[in-house]
Amino acid sequence: MTYLRTIAAITVATISFASTPTIEATTDIGSTLAEAALPVDVTPPEPKAAVDNTGIIEGVRIVAKTAEDTNSIDSAVQRFADAGWPLDNLEIKVGPEDGCGGHAGVHSIEEGHHVVEVCTNAEFVLLHELGHVWADMYMGDDRRADWLELRGLDSWHEGDHSDRGTEHVADVVAFGLLGKWHTPNSITPNDPSSLIDHFEWLFGIEPLHMATPSVQDQDGPVAPVMSKRHSTAPDQNLL
Repeated sequence: MTYLRTIAAITVATISFASTPTIEATTDIGSTLAEAALPVDVTPPEPKAAVDNTGIIEGVRIVAKTAEDTNSIDSAVQRFADAGWPLDNLEIKVGPEDGCGGHAGVHSIEEGHHVVEVCTNAEFVLLHELGHVWADMYMGDDRRADWLELRGLDSWHEGDHSDRGTEHVADVVAFGLLGKWHTPNSITPNDPSSLIDHFEWLFGIEPLHMATPSVQDQDGPVAPVMSKRHSTAPDQNLL
C-alpha cells in the first residue's frame, strides 16, 4: 500500500529590469567597490532525515529518530525470535503522529521486503504490525484456512476490518507478546480463554504475561493462571 505525501513547493518570481544600476563607493584607502544586484538564493533547505539506526537483529533495518525508539523496536522484534519465530527481510520506520495514512500503523510489502511504519509509541500497535509480518512468513494457505475456522471467519483479507483473519492474527499475536494483559477490542471472540488458547495455537507457547497474571490494563481482566499447552508449529494491513 503506497501513500503519496505532497510537499508544498515554493515558487520564486524573478523580476528583470531594463538596466541594473551600479553602485560605486570609495573606501578611506581609495579603493573602489562595485556591487551589482545579484539574485538571492531562497531555495528551502533539505528536510533533516531521520537517523538510520540499524538494529542489532540480522535482517531487520530500523529507521528511527532516537536510540530509545530503536531499542524499543529491537526489543519487540527480539520477542519473536525468543519465541522461536524470527523475523527478517524487514524494514521498520517510525513515522510522525499524523503519518501512516491516518492509521496508527501500516504494514506493506515494497520491492520484495516487508515494511512496517508505526506512528505512535503504543507497543501493542508495533507488535500488531509485526504480527502481519509473522503471518506472511509462517502461515501458509492451509494454516490460514484452519485459523479462519477456529475464529469463525470467512475471509483472510476481505470484508470489514474486524472480520479479516489477518487482523485477528495480528491482534492475537500482539496480545500474546505484550508484557502485560491487554484485551484487543476490535475482534471477537476476545474473552480471556479464547485469546490465550488461540495465541498458543499460533505460537505453541503461552502468552508472555502469563508469568505475571496479576498485571492488567485499565479496562482488561486479570489474566487467569492456566496450564501451559503446546500446539504444532504452523507451516497490506492497517491498524
